[in-house]
Amino acid sequence: MSSIIEDAEALRLTVAALTHVRNRDQLARLIQRMATFDGVRFLGFTYWRGLEYDRPVDWCATTFPPEFHAMFGSSASVRRHKVAHRSISELVPVDWLEVSEELGMDHPDVRSALAMGLTRTGLSCAARGHGRNFGIFYVNFDMPEDQWKSRKLSLSACVQLIAIYIHQKLVELCPELGTPDVLSTRERACISLAAEGKKVKQIAHLLGISEQTVNFYLSRARTKLGVTNTTHAAVLAAELGLVDFEDAPIRSAV
Repeated sequence: MSSIIEDAEALRLTVAALTHVRNRDQLARLIQRMATFDGVRFLGFTYWRGLEYDRPVDWCATTFPPEFHAMFGSSASVRRHKVAHRSISELVPVDWLEVSEELGMDHPDVRSALAMGLTRTGLSCAARGHGRNFGIFYVNFDMPEDQWKSRKLSLSACVQLIAIYIHQKLVELCPELGTPDVLSTRERACISLAAEGKKVKQIAHLLGISEQTVNFYLSRARTKLGVTNTTHAAVLAAELGLVDFEDAPIRSAV
């Protein structure tokens, strides 16, 4: 019971400290100080504005070895990594020990982590925001595996909440990071006309492009905005000021 109380107190102090952070440098320093907590070996938080394309990291604060950070240097590398991909797809804390036992000690992801000095006792948790931006909070703990099994439940709750708080704080401090990728002129034109009730065939005629191309631009816009239908994309684009429905470009769009 005492370990659960200690974990809860560490969570309370961390959240309290996050409320006083005023810029991204302070946030990075706080994350680095968290790595000095009792039982923590390495700790880091990595943020992307989107994971759909092969893109570099938008923000990162970590005490992990450089080789570990290099494994997550792009969104494509994150999607390939078994543990990171599971964090993203499930949005719940992923237990490194559990995953390593599933993959086996000979799996390259497991071998490379151990070669860097990491233990198998760790957690990764992703937090998601508007426009499919993602943050992944990952913590490697320095504790025996038998002790880990009794503490991972309370630690998972702490990691999940801290991941959400850090993600929200970063977007609050840097609003530009919370804005989806800027829509291209063609994407804005297609979304604007679709919001007016135009069908794909009509949009294609008005813009002088093929229906297949219209569908391509609408699909890219939905992906950038993190939604599954065009109506929602149009509403979100308007809310974020990414389109102007009063002046939808016709044919002259480039």
